[in-house]
Amino acid sequence: MTSASIDIIDDFVPSEEFKTIKNVMMGNTFPWYWNPNITYEDSIERNGQFSHTFFRENEGKSDWYSLMRPIIRDLYYPNQGVLYRLKANLNPREDDHYQLGEYHSDYNLTCKTAILYINTNNGYTKFEGVDDSVESVENRMVIFDSHIKHVGFTCTDEKTRVLLNINYVTYQ
Repeated sequence: MTSASIDIIDDFVPSEEFKTIKNVMMGNTFPWYWNPNITYEDSIERNGQFSHTFFRENEGKSDWYSLMRPIIRDLYYPNQGVLYRLKANLNPREDDHYQLGEYHSDYNLTCKTAILYINTNNGYTKFEGVDDSVESVENRMVIFDSHIKHVGFTCTDEKTRVLLNINYVTYQ
């Protein structure tokens, strides 16, 4: 699915750099933190997820921020961009595909949202008003305007569904 406002790029990060990112994030020493809500608008009681915020505007960087250099370099740096937030989400496997929160937009600003899938699984992302969904395939980047509402769905075939959610603006 590629449209004027939703772009999919497979193999976004060079393979050796991606392997390093994946091994760290999927390893047993990477810090994940429990959040009882997935989106600000959550009304679904079963929701919650583990996350790690690498960067948030006006709040700073985590100790693991340098791991994200290849993504930052290739995503917005060539276009003189500004990063608003870079956050990882981890959702444990479920017995069925469950919607992770409500359809939402990440920012109320004119910016971009990018999702980079860290592991391949049968979870997916849906966009409001779009029939197709984007499958969770490792090293697949999905880029879209931040006003486009989207929602994730759990996986049933792997232990976890792990992805990065990035919000940024470019000037070129």
